Amino acid sequence: TTPEADPLFVQESIVHEATHTILDSFQVLDPLVDDKEHTTYEMPWSGNRRTMEELLHGTYVYVMLGFYFMAMKDNVDASELVKKRLKYIASGFPEAIALMRGCQTLTPVGSRFVASLETHAETLLRQVALPAGTRGYRIPVDRFYGSSVRNAGHPDDTPNFTT
Repeated sequence: TTPEADPLFVQESIVHEATHTILDSFQVLDPLVDDKEHTTYEMPWSGNRRTMEELLHGTYVYVMLGFYFMAMKDNVDASELVKKRLKYIASGFPEAIALMRGCQTLTPVGSRFVASLETHAETLLRQVALPAGTRGYRIPVDRFYGSSVRNAGHPDDTPNFTT
């Protein structure tokens, strides 16, 4: 099968985009960041530079995907891939949380949101065994789903589901 037809790829893509939509809807009423300078930070997962709002989005998406994958990790058909994705996702949490906690442009709601993300990320980190000293694997997405997912139009040359 092609990666686009892989059920896990499709599931991850749906959860990913739905999570962005939920957070976008929330931010219409309660912005999380007030950064008129649009300061950028290095994303722990890709190394790409993104704004704090994008880092919050990426971390939120990965926390939600982490819980989704935790529920799936014992599925015989996908268990090895799911475990690899979980390690990849969890590997960026410590750095992402540290960046967000140090951000001076979070709104009060943004600060509470980061505290909640930190709690959930720590829950996932306790359940995912990472090698000591792991710092964002930065594994290209095609290592998970195959080379045909490359050049899918995402600004960092990976499909949207890998924020």
